[in-house]
Amino acid sequence: MKMIKGRNIYSLIGMTVLLAAIPAVYPAASALDDAMAEARTIESKFESGSRSLRGNSLDDYLEYAALNSPGLKAAFYSWKASLEKVPQISFSDPILSYGYFGENVETRVGPQEHRFSIRQRLPWPGTIKSGKNAAFKAAETAYQKYRSSKFSLYYKIKKAYYDLYLLGREIEIMRDNISLLEHWEAVARNRYSTGLASQVDVIKTQIELAKLENRLQTLDDGIIPQKEYLRSLIFLPDSIDIPVPDSIEFKLVEIDAAIIKKTANDFNPDLLAINHLVEKERAALTHTRKSNLPIFNIGLDYIATGEAINRDMEDSGKNPWVINFGISLPIWFGKNKSRTNEARARLIEAEHLGSSMSLQLEAIIEQKMYELRDAERRVELYQGGLIAKSEQSLNSTLKAYQTGDLDFLNVIDAQRQLLDFHLEMERALVGYAESRAELEMLIGKDIENHEI
Repeated sequence: MKMIKGRNIYSLIGMTVLLAAIPAVYPAASALDDAMAEARTIESKFESGSRSLRGNSLDDYLEYAALNSPGLKAAFYSWKASLEKVPQISFSDPILSYGYFGENVETRVGPQEHRFSIRQRLPWPGTIKSGKNAAFKAAETAYQKYRSSKFSLYYKIKKAYYDLYLLGREIEIMRDNISLLEHWEAVARNRYSTGLASQVDVIKTQIELAKLENRLQTLDDGIIPQKEYLRSLIFLPDSIDIPVPDSIEFKLVEIDAAIIKKTANDFNPDLLAINHLVEKERAALTHTRKSNLPIFNIGLDYIATGEAINRDMEDSGKNPWVINFGISLPIWFGKNKSRTNEARARLIEAEHLGSSMSLQLEAIIEQKMYELRDAERRVELYQGGLIAKSEQSLNSTLKAYQTGDLDFLNVIDAQRQLLDFHLEMERALVGYAESRAELEMLIGKDIENHEI
């Protein structure tokens, strides 16, 4: 077999490299580079983040969950996988082939012995760009879903933490009231033994005590399930105990409804996800239209030719080469039209989803703002003197009972009212904290740290 001439093989290699390098003229967008860099940063935190709990505060739980929650990691890697799809939208790989002539084709300049070919498919201009845009918008949608998962997880942890605190406070208040009732039972017994009160007072006290002790048992039984629910959200191992919080940080924050709504429209992850979905479907429609256009094929054939019988003949052994060009014919119009209609329908669907989500978000924010104002009003009501007045009423009722001016039922009613006020006060505090946490989830910002 005759060796291919050096200058000719170099020409073939150069053409091969040129065709293979064509996809390089479509560099990754800077936005994709930034997203990839952010994904690497987050992933490094997952891999090297602390696996030990710093403390038992709410912030400690949130920090630990952000590094260890499998649900959050799943959402992150869904986003990362979507990012990796963008570079895949490119030219198909060029095809390099070789052919050996079993029987040489005799030509004037010599027998043809080998054929080297390279082929490259080239889509219609703009097809790859629109495909990349659609893939990147899909990745941005996945990123917003990751953000939504994070805010949702934070809200669930905060709510479970506040509920555990409330449960602990209800138990504490109930025990204090039981101790107080036990004291009054002793008073009633003494008055009964001296003939100053009837046995009915003692029985009423015992009935009230039994009711409170039953409520206390119910509350005590709820501690372990609430702890385990919080543990599952944080993804804490069983070896780490979760103490009942003895206090929560409570601050009344002035919130402007107009600012909240604007912030939600700008930063709510679910709304942003749908906005990116609309952009993705719009790019997909463009990509579909361009995919229906002709596809070009270019190629190069290089034929290795042996020396002619008469070596002195001009161009003896000259290796010919052929440039090929082809184009697809998109004649199946029904198929292409249906594919375009499908893409257009998906775009319209996404646009309607966006409109629906925007209206729902506004309605939900209105509801949460109402709940926030209501909880704030109730906190101010109880802190502003209602509990103090109830305590005064109880003391006055007790003195009147001891002097015989009122019966023991009035004491029980006054004590029950004070108990209810204390419980409602704690529920209002927790209700305010939970409403604010849910509002932060909806707007995608931290209210307390003045991010809005």
